[in-house]
Amino acid sequence: MMNPLRVGLLLCWLLPPSRAVAQPADTKPFGLAKRIPWTASRIKGAPEPPPPYRSERAFPHLTFKNPLHLTTAPGIHRFFVCEQGARIYSFPIDLAVKKADLVIDLRKEIKTVDPKRSSGIGDLYALVFHPRFTENRYCYVCYILNPKGSKQLEDGSRISRFRLTDTDPPRIDPASEKIIITWLGGGHNGCDLHFGPDGYLYISTGDGAGPNPPDGLTTGQDNSDLLSCILRIDVDHPDKGEPGGVSSRRNYSIPSDNPFVKTPGNRPEIWAYGFRNPWRMSFDRKTGRLWVGDVGWESWEMIYCVKKGGNYGWSIMEGPQPVRPETKR
Repeated sequence: MMNPLRVGLLLCWLLPPSRAVAQPADTKPFGLAKRIPWTASRIKGAPEPPPPYRSERAFPHLTFKNPLHLTTAPGIHRFFVCEQGARIYSFPIDLAVKKADLVIDLRKEIKTVDPKRSSGIGDLYALVFHPRFTENRYCYVCYILNPKGSKQLEDGSRISRFRLTDTDPPRIDPASEKIIITWLGGGHNGCDLHFGPDGYLYISTGDGAGPNPPDGLTTGQDNSDLLSCILRIDVDHPDKGEPGGVSSRRNYSIPSDNPFVKTPGNRPEIWAYGFRNPWRMSFDRKTGRLWVGDVGWESWEMIYCVKKGGNYGWSIMEGPQPVRPETKR
């Protein structure tokens, strides 16, 4: 190996001598002679704050108490608003509208609740209108029953079908209620409702428990119940059951292409699972993709593009963060 000192001496001998270039005393070998202010930039950020977010009241004469859902009905030029306190209102889509009209007050007008098990109707979460609403006047409502003497009810979360009257303003006929599907109520209930491009009703459900401990019922990865899922059902063709068989009648049927129809021990209504509390969802009008907003536990809030049969992790994961990695399906 050649001595490093000898290498250095050899390089000095081989390379030509450098030439020093004299610099004027009043100049610098770098930079601009004169700074030109840049005033045409469209970039906003630190240290310049972004423009302030401003909201405007579209309907300045209207107020609601804890509104959770806003939607429209085919063929009716009105907005429908769901209040958490189990009231639905509608109003003309007119910026000068003075008041909203009551569509139904579920706590006062629904009498089908068993007083031995329930102390009445609790919260209202969602409203959706049938794709052929102009023909059948059907709408579907998700509401929750308050348990009596217990923390949860096996059928405490309820989807019911109603008819909307053909009046101005419209009203929901409370006597027209038909219970479609129920699941455990308590804690995280979901629940959003949307008809997909395929005409089937999609329903979001939560894990049925409170925040601590996370996934207290250990249901996030358990598909033997309807919790922590997106459900997909056919409300146009009720299941009449098998003659002489053990299957019960249902006010809906299971689409044959649901992902777990032939999987033993899995509820066939399930389209996707592994959600904590999928509070709101929407179908993209152009692509038909299903987007779901899932309420996180401590660190993350999730938005998923949900696919058939997908597992979205709860409670093994909260988004990218492990929560209960020992949990197995």
